[in-house]
Amino acid sequence: MYKPLYLFLFIVFTSFCVAQKKYFQQVVDFNINVQLDDVNHSLSGMETVTYTNHSTQTLNYIYFHLWPNAYKNGETYLAQQQYKVNRNPIMQSLSEQNLGYIDSLDFSVNGKKLQWTYCSNDSVDIAKIYLSSPLLPEQSIIISTPFYIKIPSSEISRLGHYNQQYFITQWYPKPASFDNEGWHTMPYLENGEYYNEFGSYDVHITLPKNYVVGATGILQNNPEEQAFMDQKILETKNKTDFTDYSFPVSSSEFKTLHFKQNNINDFAWFCDKRYNVERKEVKLLKSNKSVTTFALYTNEEQIIWRNSISFMEDAIQKLSTWLGEYPFDQFIAVEGINSSSSDMEYPMITVIGSQTSNRELDLVLLHEMAHSWFPMLISTNERMDPWIDEGIISSNELRYSELKYPEYNFLSELWGISLFNGQTRSSVENNKNEKNKKRDGRYNYTYSYNYQYELSRRKNRHQAIQTVSENFTELNYGRMSYFGSAILFKHLRIYLGNELYDACMLKLYDQFQFKHIDRK
Repeated sequence: MYKPLYLFLFIVFTSFCVAQKKYFQQVVDFNINVQLDDVNHSLSGMETVTYTNHSTQTLNYIYFHLWPNAYKNGETYLAQQQYKVNRNPIMQSLSEQNLGYIDSLDFSVNGKKLQWTYCSNDSVDIAKIYLSSPLLPEQSIIISTPFYIKIPSSEISRLGHYNQQYFITQWYPKPASFDNEGWHTMPYLENGEYYNEFGSYDVHITLPKNYVVGATGILQNNPEEQAFMDQKILETKNKTDFTDYSFPVSSSEFKTLHFKQNNINDFAWFCDKRYNVERKEVKLLKSNKSVTTFALYTNEEQIIWRNSISFMEDAIQKLSTWLGEYPFDQFIAVEGINSSSSDMEYPMITVIGSQTSNRELDLVLLHEMAHSWFPMLISTNERMDPWIDEGIISSNELRYSELKYPEYNFLSELWGISLFNGQTRSSVENNKNEKNKKRDGRYNYTYSYNYQYELSRRKNRHQAIQTVSENFTELNYGRMSYFGSAILFKHLRIYLGNELYDACMLKLYDQFQFKHIDRK
């Protein structure tokens, strides 16, 4: 039962070498041109994929994820997971207008069409592309295809729109990962995330000129867009009235934004004409390298987000100290309260849902930004091993929480009632003297994590931390892979001591940066 756990800890804390005979890593480079139609809520694009085969096998086909098709109808794996596991029949109840899909695909190599099929009638978000000639080891192939995406309602999952606010994630045709376990032809699901190949991205996005865009990658030589963002930053700084939530009319003029980035494993972008914009340069403590941080948020969340840019600075400093220095030049946090699956990480950017307090936003930002290390820099198969990245990330959130908010009292926030001593919320909050503060310190963040885990364990409904994500119940996915795993890593840190634990994590970062942690 615990073999995978011990294996991973052996990898982490004995400097297990990546350069094994079995290990290889495919490289996938993308060139994407896409245009947003914000009247019909759709994307029209053209994609070129350069696929390099570093395996020892000759490939006659390549599997592609077509994840927008997960939103196509009430029979997809996503719809069934939401209905059967999460007890949410949303895709069975929505009109066709609010669903989504990808079509107009025409895969080709050097102008010659390739044959392709869906994996099955149930797997319309996975395609098998048959190559016209075998792809030998250490050779590359360039595959092109147009595509059209009907963007679904944002109330379903991560890809979507709310009016003219867009969350463009898991959107383009993407080769599935291939490693020494074979092809990972996973359908799009919410409980259980991704496993992607690293590569370079060169992306052009065309849309009306008055949209504010946050995207993976660095904007390339667009002085007009730089001036536009500078003006938005100035307007946000001088703004006093945040009561207008309406969507402005889209500009009749269009702009094309060009983003590039190497050594990343995904590309996401978000846009809204209403976004306020804040920017701050953060100097990393070790190297003095400068990282540009952006916060994009609407008027609806201004009160919560007004300190977000400072929270981002705290997070990136702490994480760079504990896990290894952030290697990219930019990070963006986007408010997405109208997305049903916010609080989600992508390379160099995260989208955050509605929060109830500044402290809550601070901790969620820390958690999602920490995913820039796991799995965005050190890649794990999140579908098979959700406990690794979520456990490490949640343990860092726990560490940050207890450093920054030592006065936190779990019982004062748990329905206002202590389950252990009968105190009400008001009586707990009225304990202001030092004696009571000291006594209540035991009900800190560690206590709250243990409490979540114990909810399942005490009712004998818990599952092993190393359970495959699809086999978790809805509640246990969080209680085991987040809270339970976080406590495990905290115990390990206490046992080793902060200095040795951090040194091990930095060694892990040095050896596995931009690589997969091989499960075999």
